[in-house]
Amino acid sequence: MRDNILQGLRYVIDNGYDARIPEGGGNCIRSILKDEQLICLLEGWYISVPAHHITRLEEYNTVEQEQENVIEPPQECFFNIRVYKKWNTKRIEKEGFVKKISNKIQKNLYKAYRHYLNKETAISFKTLEYYDAISYTIIKEDNVDISIHVGEVIDIEDDGTKNWEYALIRGIFTHQANDYKKYAFFILDWYYNTGRIDDLTGCRIYGLQESKDVLWPHIHSFHIVDRNPHVHFVYNCKANCTNEHKTNNLEYLRNEFFYLAV
Repeated sequence: MRDNILQGLRYVIDNGYDARIPEGGGNCIRSILKDEQLICLLEGWYISVPAHHITRLEEYNTVEQEQENVIEPPQECFFNIRVYKKWNTKRIEKEGFVKKISNKIQKNLYKAYRHYLNKETAISFKTLEYYDAISYTIIKEDNVDISIHVGEVIDIEDDGTKNWEYALIRGIFTHQANDYKKYAFFILDWYYNTGRIDDLTGCRIYGLQESKDVLWPHIHSFHIVDRNPHVHFVYNCKANCTNEHKTNNLEYLRNEFFYLAV
């Protein structure tokens, strides 16, 4: 206890930041330097600067938030997992989601835990946190840095058929499991090939799964995506699309002319 107090005094006197001390409190503590009997306790030693040295309140809050958002890696090859731009309640409701887990979401989330993480325990914690984006690194022959945002289209190779499947990222959320660790998930709407070709562009026409359509699961662990998006879909406008897209038209063209500049 004595060592902790001395280290704390040394840290503040050397202009370190401690969120528990009110503004200006450091000056009072520095008055110890004027006491000849106490100053001897602080002479001849110092605290070395750590790799991440907190000097401002804003930085302190950022580090605290980062610690709260530590995501558990689903496999050993995934690390440096981060989520960004947490949604407020207004944004969550606007996107048609809920913060408190409903029975429907709980059922689908349980299936995702069982399928991807081999967890079959009941879901005790009922709160979800939504975000704009997620990034992570995958260790392969070369490290791959992945960055995924809500609204992007992802392409996934089916392990069984080896065909490429496509999905729209509608949501990114984290959930605290019964082991008190946080896991990250995607909410996806899947594209499906209608078998038709657009006469003008020659591109394949795809339909987009509706949120209420449960033919394909919507909730998946984030690690199903092991590369950055390489696909692009454009809205298949009809004659009745004048000033804006019609919500009942869920047809899209897969842009086969899309490429990434190298």
